[in-house]
Amino acid sequence: MNGYSPPDGPSFLQVEQGLDSLDLSPKIPMDVSLVETQYLIEMDNRLGWIASAVGGTKQNLSFLDDDDIATYTADLATSDLVDSIQDDTEEYTKPGSSVLRSGRGTRLRFKIGASLDLQTPKSTYWFDLLGRNFSASTTNFPAAISDDRGVSHANNLDTRTDDGELKYIDSVVRVIGQTTGYRLDIPVRFVKCTTCSDTNP
Repeated sequence: MNGYSPPDGPSFLQVEQGLDSLDLSPKIPMDVSLVETQYLIEMDNRLGWIASAVGGTKQNLSFLDDDDIATYTADLATSDLVDSIQDDTEEYTKPGSSVLRSGRGTRLRFKIGASLDLQTPKSTYWFDLLGRNFSASTTNFPAAISDDRGVSHANNLDTRTDDGELKYIDSVVRVIGQTTGYRLDIPVRFVKCTTCSDTNP
């Protein structure tokens, strides 16, 4: 995902809620008591914020606790982050279809934007405090990468790794269904190139 400018990146996180069993047909509606209509999204406010999957609009947080954990509320009736899964086909392996093999409830989609502290070009405070440098022995970057416009660029990330210019922070975004109380922890990695810019990618 493009943490610097979420509207510019096509990627987003998607969580589908429902039943995943071959014993039931997706054509059978789920019991209303099992359908999630509201989600809570929790993440470290020092590192980032939640944006809509379409348009990348920054969402307003609902609560910020003493540990700087931000909570966002996404409701089926009012939020553009949640919608009902309308697909009732049994072809769960078909591209674009729901991955759930039986009863399907709602879908949560969102992007993550990097905080201003992480975006500031010369600031590596949180990366130095909470993160690490990539190790050359654990990376194998491709020789070329494509930008958002599909233009291919020579890739020197292995060299930047050797020079200690690539830093990362591993964190978790937690999604909580308010109907069932089910929780899902999604691992998220924030990556920064300390010497990269638009003219020096």
